[in-house]
Amino acid sequence: MRRSGQGHHLAATLIELTGEADPAAVRDAARALGRRHPLLHSHLKRSPVTFLAEWHPETPADVPVIVHQEEDPQALATRLINGGSIDIFRPGPNLEIHLIQQEGASTLILLWPHSLFDAIGIDKLIGELDSPDSSPAEDWGETN
Repeated sequence: MRRSGQGHHLAATLIELTGEADPAAVRDAARALGRRHPLLHSHLKRSPVTFLAEWHPETPADVPVIVHQEEDPQALATRLINGGSIDIFRPGPNLEIHLIQQEGASTLILLWPHSLFDAIGIDKLIGELDSPDSSPAEDWGETN
């Protein structure tokens, strides 16, 4: 995929919330999620033996949470996807959570690389967002 220029594209999942989200609670969930899944802080590197791309996990760390005020969720998601702040070929987070706070409502935007997640994988990850526990909520393995 790397030779053909693929693998860099990002996807975004928008979650509309009723009411105003607590940024501290979102950060706590992101912290637990990042500690639970080392692949959220990993990068791809080509093996000198097989020439295949392999994931190289880094030290587990918090998933970054960026708070925005009164932004249009669709416009922000488009800017985030086109801005490409996540690079799967360099160490760093492979998931960003953007919290848009608006009067009476909030939106979460999860920005993620399609080479690491697919729709099913991101759904499983979203299911773990509400778990403050740092242990796996489900044993779906790091290869997924």
